[in-house]
Amino acid sequence: MSAPGHEEANELCRAPAATAATTAALAALEADEKPNTTRLSLVESDSDSVFDHEKTDRPVEKSTTHSTGYSGDSEQNGPAPENVLGRQRKWYRRLNPLKWGPIPPVPEEQSVSREVNASILSIITFQWMSPLMKVGYRRPLELNDIWLVNPSRTVEGLSAKLQSSFRKRVTRGDKYPLLWAMHETFKFEFWLGGICRLCADIFQVFSPFALRYLIQFATDAYYAGRNPHGGPAPHVGKGLGLAFGITMMQVLQSLGTSQFIYRGMMVGGQCRAALIAVIFEKSMRISSRAKAGGSDTANKFAEGSAKGQDNKGAPEKKPEKAADEGVGWGNGRVVNLMGTDTYRIDQASGLFHLIWTAPISILITLVLLVVNLTYSALAGFALLVVGAPILTKAVRSLFVRRSAINKITDQRVSLTQEILQGVRFVKYFGWEKSFLKRLGDIRKREIRAIQVLLAIRNAILSVSMVKIDDTLELESVKC
Repeated sequence: MSAPGHEEANELCRAPAATAATTAALAALEADEKPNTTRLSLVESDSDSVFDHEKTDRPVEKSTTHSTGYSGDSEQNGPAPENVLGRQRKWYRRLNPLKWGPIPPVPEEQSVSREVNASILSIITFQWMSPLMKVGYRRPLELNDIWLVNPSRTVEGLSAKLQSSFRKRVTRGDKYPLLWAMHETFKFEFWLGGICRLCADIFQVFSPFALRYLIQFATDAYYAGRNPHGGPAPHVGKGLGLAFGITMMQVLQSLGTSQFIYRGMMVGGQCRAALIAVIFEKSMRISSRAKAGGSDTANKFAEGSAKGQDNKGAPEKKPEKAADEGVGWGNGRVVNLMGTDTYRIDQASGLFHLIWTAPISILITLVLLVVNLTYSALAGFALLVVGAPILTKAVRSLFVRRSAINKITDQRVSLTQEILQGVRFVKYFGWEKSFLKRLGDIRKREIRAIQVLLAIRNAILSVSMVKIDDTLELESVKC
């Protein structure tokens, strides 16, 4: 009988004591007092841990929200102590100079990107990104740490400029108005990336050619040192000039490639954002007849019939069917246009310059090889010429296989939708295994086709982008 009495007494004592401990912790937080990290916290969500089981008269010191004694709020509690629960940071972790100093505070509001006011050297070397990278290295990034978009790259301004150029070209009756409107909107950054790519390719071609003279200089200096009577050694300034020149070409090649990738990604992202805004605005103003796939062919047919009655001798022409007749611009097609098609434009904008820079670099390489190796350099070029038709045929097979995979995917998605719509009948008649077998067969066909497609794509990439480049570079080194 005494045990229940003691338990009731303990419960009665725990309630006011827990309330007192909570009140003391809240008062300490309001006074911005720093929590005492030398004592361990025993205040838990369960009220049984507020007091020691044997000593119910003595409350435990208040704690922070975490059991480690550090709440993680840098504004209230400051940086985390090195000694938490008796654990110290390892000595080799304290040697990192990037970790020295206080943790950067979270800004109160977002600021504009530093690229706007950055210098030319900072833009070329991407130094304007350093503050954000330093903050991300010291602590997790918050929303206010992320910079706002450059004002010249906002979606509102780009879409307005694109629509204005598009309407002007449509009014004049230009061919491909959307293409040239996009070119007018993003031409500066677009061609800047192309020039950077061309310069990077030229430096890549000339670097092995300059390396040949450096190797020749080292060889002449070696033989001159071994045989003093053979002739004077070349001046050391020539070797230093070649060494610094090759180093600068490598640096400029790296900077040009980085700027090409950055400009291509920026132009592609801006094109996609502007096109999505324009398509969405157009979809909000499109008529119900256009959404359903109708057109004005009925009116044209009526006008043609009236003219046919006036000119009875002339043959009556049938109305031409529009390209989009019966297809319509439903929500699914609009969403596909905003997602898939704009993504393809995004990717094409970043890799477009390879179409015209790659032939230029190949021609420069061929000229250098012919000058240095004469006709023997044509063997590698012959391999490139012979492999071009094979590569073209393989790329065409990718398009054919992709269209076949899309049909299989549509079958799988349609069957899945039918199963979900009629799931009651499937469960009622016990058709689960039958439908699962059909879905499994379609999925196996799809996976098999995707595997073949990826195998062909990887073979094309390995042959066209690695083997040929390595062959040309090795032949350039032999010069």
